[in-house]
Amino acid sequence: NKKVGKKKSLAKWRKLSSEERIKCMEAVEDWVKYKSEVKYRPHPITYLNGEMWNDEIPDQTISKDWKRQEAKDNFDDIFGL
Repeated sequence: NKKVGKKKSLAKWRKLSSEERIKCMEAVEDWVKYKSEVKYRPHPITYLNGEMWNDEIPDQTISKDWKRQEAKDNFDDIFGL
């Protein structure tokens, strides 16, 4: 859903092998689940240049609700609530 750097991304995409393209598309779904908010997802060219489809994706989802709960938990721990 990030529509930036289309020209560079397309050029990089065309340079990938068929195997890399398949791995890339399979991993994108996991990245979207991991980073549910678009603003935290890498730009397409960053994803492609960094070959991020080879990276391990944590099980934990980053979302506003998760951040809010983590902040509340830390607050409660610090102040003994």
